[in-house]
Amino acid sequence: MESSELLIFMEEYGYVALYVMLSAGTFFIPLPNEVIIMMGGFASSHGILHPVPAFFTSYLGIMTALTCWFLIGKSFGGLALSILVRKERAKRRFERFQHRFSKYGEYTLGITYFFPLLRHLGPVLAGMNRVKFWKFALLAYGSAFIWALAFFWLGNRFGDSAETVNALFNRFGPAFIAAGCALFAGMILLRYVQRKRIKSQQHGG
Repeated sequence: MESSELLIFMEEYGYVALYVMLSAGTFFIPLPNEVIIMMGGFASSHGILHPVPAFFTSYLGIMTALTCWFLIGKSFGGLALSILVRKERAKRRFERFQHRFSKYGEYTLGITYFFPLLRHLGPVLAGMNRVKFWKFALLAYGSAFIWALAFFWLGNRFGDSAETVNALFNRFGPAFIAAGCALFAGMILLRYVQRKRIKSQQHGG
């Protein structure tokens, strides 16, 4: 499906199209979520959709997808991983992410939505490792909100054509990945400072 076809789909089915594409599109739409949500922003800038409900419909679709992957991880983790990491490159990325997840735990969920494969692997691993749902929601939904707001705004502000949306994705995608890494580093630093403070209080007491 081309990005121009996405726009036609949105014109015909409105907010339902956005929700379906971002909640279940992983399985049948061969386009990055970045392009889909930017097209939502583009559609809202041209009066096809209203910006506020378009954004929150998109975000609800993302939350639905994340929650589904989390529940799949709790019930069918091994099967989900076998589907997601079939290719050799995906296996290498999964192994690196699994190492970080083992080391830093649920904090890794704070960056997962900034990376195409990890946005599915993160919730699956969280479910497999029995992360409490409120922790998963706080970190995964929070990461997704920042990501969604940024890309929706780009599509709304600068996406004057479907081709521009694709160009913006190619141009700004790496920057948002870098931002996700910086956010993750900040969270790890905060965790380190908190642990050090607790240890010093225990020794002081």
